[in-house]
Amino acid sequence: MGKSIQMCIRYEVKAYLLPQYHETIKEVAANLSHFDAGHILLHRSNHDPCSVLEMFQVPSEAHFFALKKLRTSREHAIFGSLDSMIDGGVEKMECFGMITDL
Repeated sequence: MGKSIQMCIRYEVKAYLLPQYHETIKEVAANLSHFDAGHILLHRSNHDPCSVLEMFQVPSEAHFFALKKLRTSREHAIFGSLDSMIDGGVEKMECFGMITDL
């Protein structure tokens, strides 16, 4: 059985930018597949709609570290578009992962 990484990214969206965020995150999610990410889930708290947890599978640690670097970079054409919408910017995203069996 192979191993993969369940990647999680947690952040807070600025409340007044939630409508813009909803449109932008669709493009972000669509582009994750270009980095071999799958099983993409987006969770928002019922108590705090600005609190977001993204979860998706990547096939290796190398994918995890590459995506972590890209997702927390303002310079990336698509992922960086979230920078102004996230409290503290994309550099403040919390990224972590868990090894899973395939």
